[in-house]
Amino acid sequence: MTQYCGVKLSSLCSLLPRPLILTGVLRDLLTSHFSTAAGIEEPSLKHLLWRDSENTDILIESLYRWRPELTQKRPGILIKRGPAKNARHGINDTLAGNLDLSGNVSYSTHWHGSHTIFCINSTGAGTELLLTEVIRHLTEFAPVIAPSVKLDRMQISGYGEVSVLEEAKENFVAPVTVEYIYQESWKIIPQVPRLNRISVMPDTILDL
Repeated sequence: MTQYCGVKLSSLCSLLPRPLILTGVLRDLLTSHFSTAAGIEEPSLKHLLWRDSENTDILIESLYRWRPELTQKRPGILIKRGPAKNARHGINDTLAGNLDLSGNVSYSTHWHGSHTIFCINSTGAGTELLLTEVIRHLTEFAPVIAPSVKLDRMQISGYGEVSVLEEAKENFVAPVTVEYIYQESWKIIPQVPRLNRISVMPDTILDL
């Protein structure tokens, strides 16, 4: 994994699995899978080799970088980020014992997100075969992929039926949904130190 949409995918070493980075991760996984015929299970798809050029046999790209004129000429895989929901931890994302002796407050929350992968081909059967190839690859490698990109969980949650692609009616499309969960934790460090003197009585001062 190198770079996608101007974002270095090595950023995962220091950043959370942010939506744009996860789109790049999924794209990288699929382009790598279709880069060699040896890795493709379905015999009838082994000729669909991905190349980083307009001469590629299969288009693999994010939805917002999709070029319909290229998809009309060849099979394609498009990746679209779906909605995400926040699962709160305790009250205000805080847990018991979240305050340390320095007055720093720790927080933690979980994000439940998803991406949809659209498999496109010129026939319904061809779309089914491409769909199955994507499902098998991501399902089998999800347990390895998830921890390497800081996800608590990653899995194929389902896939949809084959339908005619509205933007290019000579093609068919079928969606695959990938769901994932990751934790976001952070600490707020006050700029002002904790109160270090407490007045118990008018004439008594306790030093902490």
